[in-house]
Amino acid sequence: MCISYGNAFILFLLLPLFVGVLGKNDFGEYTFYLSVVNWLVFANTLGTQTKIRQLFLQSKNNKIKDALILFIILSFLVTLFSLIYFYIFESYSSKVIITLILLSFFTSVFSLTNAFLIADNKVNYSAINQFIFSIIPLILFLLISQFYELTYLFRFVFSILIAMVIFYLHKKYFINVLKLKRLATLLNLKDSFLDNIKIAGNSLFDKIVSQGDKLFVGVMFGFEILAIYAIGSQISNILQVSLKAFLVFLEQNIFKKDKGITKEFIVTFILGALLSILIFFVMKYCFLFFFSEDYLYVLTILPYQLLIVYLRAVSSTQFSCDLVSNSHVRNLIVQYSLLFLFSIFMYNFEQLDILLFVQLLMLMTVLTNMFNFALRVVKK
Repeated sequence: MCISYGNAFILFLLLPLFVGVLGKNDFGEYTFYLSVVNWLVFANTLGTQTKIRQLFLQSKNNKIKDALILFIILSFLVTLFSLIYFYIFESYSSKVIITLILLSFFTSVFSLTNAFLIADNKVNYSAINQFIFSIIPLILFLLISQFYELTYLFRFVFSILIAMVIFYLHKKYFINVLKLKRLATLLNLKDSFLDNIKIAGNSLFDKIVSQGDKLFVGVMFGFEILAIYAIGSQISNILQVSLKAFLVFLEQNIFKKDKGITKEFIVTFILGALLSILIFFVMKYCFLFFFSEDYLYVLTILPYQLLIVYLRAVSSTQFSCDLVSNSHVRNLIVQYSLLFLFSIFMYNFEQLDILLFVQLLMLMTVLTNMFNFALRVVKK
């Protein structure tokens, strides 16, 4: 957990330097492309990380093999369709297209590696890997940019290289599973795919809120506004990392079904609420120490961004409980119904600005949690 905090803190300290090197517009463009990569990672994995953590605890290596083979198939299809889409519909250069696709694949492999480590009770190793993957490419970029003029694509290239090294160091998890003699039949792959769809339903909603928002802001308001929004998201990431350090243990206990989580749940989210308040007030009084006045509007939207991160963590825990109790469909219906209603409202609202957008996103996460919690109480 200390490693996770250190990771978030160092990323925050390096962020002003990174923004200063790139400038507002290029940082917004970098954030936009990074969101594209995260969507490709989601399409490659479809929640395979959660499935690995679940199946590893149950010693179901045959099903893990099916999941990995499905991942390989999905990655190939996503790569193929991405190449076709980017080539026909987007004006990206070949350098950008190849870099984004390679980064999405190796980030996917990295996330599966960490899923194996967490399931094998090596959470600290997972945290160290996350630290290296997040921090080292950024430090390399900042150091080399002092001597040479670099574009943000080099930051992506450094991440690809680091992900390859981490995979090589932990490749035994993949080899031990893939060398099993049991063949993955079409029926097994179909069942594995259906399991992924069940898990990915909640992950998709998370991606819409945490990554789709950046794509929306970039398209609707431009890269400079996206840069401001992205800085707020990065500050909120300190809260997200803090909560995730606890949620990993909560999720493992939920999947084991051998102990209650009520006490841990309450403690985690009380601490999360206090940390949210602390982060906001520290940034309120120290913001100009880190960033220029050009980014002051971050403080206007930051409270809502912090609340969104906090409520999505609550929602994720509720979904894990519903997944174990086979009530996940109800959970998904609530989430997507509200998303549909709010999307229609925002699409038809002519005076939508970045502040109103964040407020609506926050309201949607509040209502999602309220409805799902109420329905869980009614069911009991």
